[in-house]
Amino acid sequence: ALGGRAIEAVPMVQEAAEEAGRRQTSSYSQVLLLLAEVYLLADRVAEGAEVAARALAHFRQQGERGHVAHALRVLGDITARQGPADAVKAEEYYEEATGLADELGMRPLRARCTLGLARLLGRTGRPGRARPAFQLAYAAGFLVAGRVMDRLGVRTGFAIAIVLWSLAAIAHAEATV
Repeated sequence: ALGGRAIEAVPMVQEAAEEAGRRQTSSYSQVLLLLAEVYLLADRVAEGAEVAARALAHFRQQGERGHVAHALRVLGDITARQGPADAVKAEEYYEEATGLADELGMRPLRARCTLGLARLLGRTGRPGRARPAFQLAYAAGFLVAGRVMDRLGVRTGFAIAIVLWSLAAIAHAEATV
């Protein structure tokens, strides 16, 4: 799905979700959340919202706070794509996810939430609030970068950094236009 073939991935992930639901496996909620993200990538936003809400309810029922934070971030991404009327709700999802991520020490998730919020603020005509959010996402990325470089090596680490830097520059340009 991340390779640009989200439409092809939808039936495969739907099948995995159905199978996990039939077997009532513990991974069912995680597969639902993955399906929501694939729906988002495939531009099937309404279906993604419904599935992400179900995954969130399952995670809350099971007391899995880390997964709740991830589901809230996905709901923020989905709601942000639904249009300006839903911007306030998307902002609430991002802020709740950020709070949980901070509480649980989930720095990469916090950075993704902050980046999503910055994009939302930029798209909804609030670049004054978007700029600090982008800067915070950038700073949070630095906290993780050292560990990544140590584990992956310099060449691979720099290659990943160049890709991420390019994506951040594109997002920044999108938010300030």
